[in-house]
Amino acid sequence: MTDYEYIVQQVKRAHYSGWDDEELRKCVDMLPGLTREQQLSIYRSKWVAHEKALKDAIFNLLFKERIGERDREDRDKRDEEGRDNSLSSKCIENNEAAKRDKDGVEETEDRARVVRTPYRQLPSVQKDIIQFCAIPRTAKEIMDHIGYYNNSKNMTTYVRPLLEMGYLEMTEPDKPKSKNQKYRKVRKE
Repeated sequence: MTDYEYIVQQVKRAHYSGWDDEELRKCVDMLPGLTREQQLSIYRSKWVAHEKALKDAIFNLLFKERIGERDREDRDKRDEEGRDNSLSSKCIENNEAAKRDKDGVEETEDRARVVRTPYRQLPSVQKDIIQFCAIPRTAKEIMDHIGYYNNSKNMTTYVRPLLEMGYLEMTEPDKPKSKNQKYRKVRKE
């Protein structure tokens, strides 16, 4: 019996009869040895819904890199004057671009300009997505990999900026809403 199967068996048993403290500690100690998918499966299970200690332990394993990330970003904003670290402003800047034609006549127009953020400055979640998409992946696979629900808000927040910055590309760019749509890492040439 694998660690995953053992934990699932104990979780189901404990749902009906309650946790023995020793078994709970043993299951929590086994959690780091599980894959991310197995941890997510247990975390989302209806059997764990009321077991706070186990749920908190899994949450900390899954999201420890994201805990306190907002505080670090705020601190970085204060440290670096004039630089905005928010994801949306890194990816797209709305500005009034002044253009001069050959005669020197000035034209202004509202344009959205895509700004390519250097790879090292991307959030760790987006770096993870880029590496994961070395093989073409569906939106569902990407969201499962990073531990978020597959919905349009998460796609807009995490995947679309990578498409606009040129880190990812669609396998079917002519049909962005195709059920067979996959995303892959852009190869440097």
